[in-house]
Amino acid sequence: MLRKYANASILLLVTVAVFPQVCFASDPWDAEFMDNGLIRLEIVPEIGGRITRFSLEDYQYFLVNRELDGKAPPESRLDDEGGWLNYGGDKLWVAPQGWNGEHEWPGPPDTVLDGGLYEYEVLQTAPQGSARKIRLTSDTNASSGVQLSRTVELFEGTSRVHIEATMTNVGEQDRRWGIWAHTQLEATNSDGEGVNPSYKAYCPVNPDSIFPKGYDVIFGMAQNPSFCLDEANGMVTVQQLGLVGKIGVDSKAGWLASVDGESGYAFIQKFQYEEGREYPDNSSVEFWLDGEGEFYAYGERFQIDEPLEQYCFESEMIGPYESLSPDQSASFSYDWYATNIGGDFPIVDCNEHAAIVSPLKLEDQGRLTAHLGIFYEGEASAIFTDSDGQQSQSPHSLGSVSPRNPVQVNIPVVTTPATTRIELQLIDTEGNIRVLSVLTMKLAYAGQTPLCDGYN
Repeated sequence: MLRKYANASILLLVTVAVFPQVCFASDPWDAEFMDNGLIRLEIVPEIGGRITRFSLEDYQYFLVNRELDGKAPPESRLDDEGGWLNYGGDKLWVAPQGWNGEHEWPGPPDTVLDGGLYEYEVLQTAPQGSARKIRLTSDTNASSGVQLSRTVELFEGTSRVHIEATMTNVGEQDRRWGIWAHTQLEATNSDGEGVNPSYKAYCPVNPDSIFPKGYDVIFGMAQNPSFCLDEANGMVTVQQLGLVGKIGVDSKAGWLASVDGESGYAFIQKFQYEEGREYPDNSSVEFWLDGEGEFYAYGERFQIDEPLEQYCFESEMIGPYESLSPDQSASFSYDWYATNIGGDFPIVDCNEHAAIVSPLKLEDQGRLTAHLGIFYEGEASAIFTDSDGQQSQSPHSLGSVSPRNPVQVNIPVVTTPATTRIELQLIDTEGNIRVLSVLTMKLAYAGQTPLCDGYN
């Protein structure tokens, strides 16, 4: 994300890791917390209603600006030069961004939507008293003419976070914006200095994309090696190489996955793409990378030559344009999931229960294999069924599983003549059956080759 300054006649664009000079309030920021024993969120209503931290066990996904961490904002919500205080974390903005008229959001900074105080309400609590569902609501005097709010909900036994964002026209004229769910992930390497080149993201491209490459370069070099089209898998791969750049993707798949290859922890975002709707920047997903390099914006050339103290990896979802009359509202719902896939592996598919590195397969040597990161705690099994959906042979238990650890299946199996389908199932802590991956057989006899593999 760009930080915009006007300095005499020079427009300066710098990245998140250029730290501002600012006189802070004397008190630390006032944080709220949500925790289900598996994942934990830190929420700071006074700095734009940000979710500043999201963790699975001890792994913290979000970037938090080291110079601003824990510091309550000044009354102005700006640094001493009138610039953006980029705390990091996750927040809501409106799209499209730009400085060419009222139809574009000229932030950040935005002292209401991005930096202002949000009202914090607890809507539901767990039996032990901790918050399970909360609402954050902005002030009403934003220059964009809209008020933003979102509910954030946790569930037992899962790393899922459900968010419903709402935009309300609180002005006296019609407004047209998309809701922008903007997440900044930590892509500094594990020793705290330098870029983490094993930080990557994966997003399916639209087979009928309007962009020749399947994605659009918004900022940075046209041939930036940080962005790569994997035509074989129909995927755009994003890698943090310390080179500045931004792309938009008109993806219809409704998911994107960011992976820290150093640790194996993965952050999954899911949303519902709305066919036939117009999207800001013609993109439902955007990625921004901090780093060095040259890029053109606003008809000018910019050069960043110095290494950064922290490296940001922005993974963004954008809702379709909403045309709102005064007092009208529109919503954009999405989910986060945290999991561990065990290392630097690409994610080739996602469903509501798992991120799939390698779908369920029956190898030639009679071994059943799969590699997944799951979103629920529970007991996993391989289930074998016939063409009528009845069990054709005994299940194979895989034991207790959790988002904390990858699920890697590699077991010998002999299928019976009646078996036409194998499912990798999980029974969660609430007793619900969740299908993680499916393998369909061509014919009903043992030693069969797969017709298709993966989740269907």
